[in-house]
Amino acid sequence: VEKGHQYPKIYKKNVKESYKTGYCSFRHLKKIFQSIYNNAPSHQTIYNWIGEVSSKSIAEDSNCSGFYCYDEQYLRINGMRFYRLSLIDSILNKPITEEIVNNLKYGTVKSFIKKATSNKPVQAITTDHRRKYKRILDGLKINHQLCIFHLFKMIGKDAYKKLNSEFVADRDKIRICIVFSEIKEIFRTFDLDI
Repeated sequence: VEKGHQYPKIYKKNVKESYKTGYCSFRHLKKIFQSIYNNAPSHQTIYNWIGEVSSKSIAEDSNCSGFYCYDEQYLRINGMRFYRLSLIDSILNKPITEEIVNNLKYGTVKSFIKKATSNKPVQAITTDHRRKYKRILDGLKINHQLCIFHLFKMIGKDAYKKLNSEFVADRDKIRICIVFSEIKEIFRTFDLDI
């Protein structure tokens, strides 16, 4: 423990690593640390530690947490296809900006995210599992997190095909269900052994 500090360096290091792997609220991180170390910093302390990692200061815009979710919706306007791009503050649960565009090309999405995050603190952006999002966020030097909901949806889609197949034995179908449940439990547990 450094002089003038209450918690060991390992706490700060693990908090920084945890937030990079996937979105988790600060209160949730506190519960994880409580279960691992039987002691935990406050959620505000965790927020401050993560803020030290950011290349931009949280003080730049106190109205944003620095943790965002990006997504798009498909629209039809006058029979033509358009896309509504949205960036939402995932901690404060408020929209940051949105834009209607006519394509989802790499440059369009990158330009939207760059404009949306300019003059705002940026810790990380959570997206679904499209591969181009990682390249875009890496290019903008923004931490990229993957949506757990979409991960479960992707795994479930593959499992559903097997469960409906005539060529998969019933005992294998049961095993698929058990393994899928175990995978979900890994993301929901506070138990370090799991």
